[in-house]
Amino acid sequence: HDRGVGLADGLASDEELEAVSAELERGWQHIEAGEIAQARAVADKLFAAYPDAPEVLVLLGMVESLEGDPDSALSRYEEAIAIEPEYVEPLLCAAELYIWELGEDEKGLELCRRAKEVAEEEEEFLDALLLQAEAEINLGRERAALATLREIPEVDLPEGRYHVRAGRLFLDLDRTEDAEKQFKRAVES
Repeated sequence: HDRGVGLADGLASDEELEAVSAELERGWQHIEAGEIAQARAVADKLFAAYPDAPEVLVLLGMVESLEGDPDSALSRYEEAIAIEPEYVEPLLCAAELYIWELGEDEKGLELCRRAKEVAEEEEEFLDALLLQAEAEINLGRERAALATLREIPEVDLPEGRYHVRAGRLFLDLDRTEDAEKQFKRAVES
């Protein structure tokens, strides 16, 4: 996802924007490496300087989520959404928490729909679509999930992981032919 949306609005110069973007990226690299304490230090430092930057709130929310505090994480994501309603990242992060951690699939489903509406990047749209199908399956709405999955473009997706996720969801719906197509595309990519 684009983690630099909206930062320019509150920063004085290109140099400051570049420095903050570099720090945000460093925080995400720590998360991806499983270095949560280091990510926390970066997020806290950025939050002290830029408490209203949606990108900083998303990073802080992710740290809190990984620290086992989904309620605080949701608060950060909701703040980010309130500041920048068309920023997809906090919508998806909040939806994931509702669906995967809190078992509140209806709330997650609504956020997925909003994310799909405002998504500008193909990856954002695919993340929202696949997460929506997951919530629909969890809610026992198999026909809705199948209709959602039919929105996947009939082309190679930007990364094989999208085909794998789609394949797994088709398997959950006992659609083995569709699952096989997705898994083959994942292998080919």
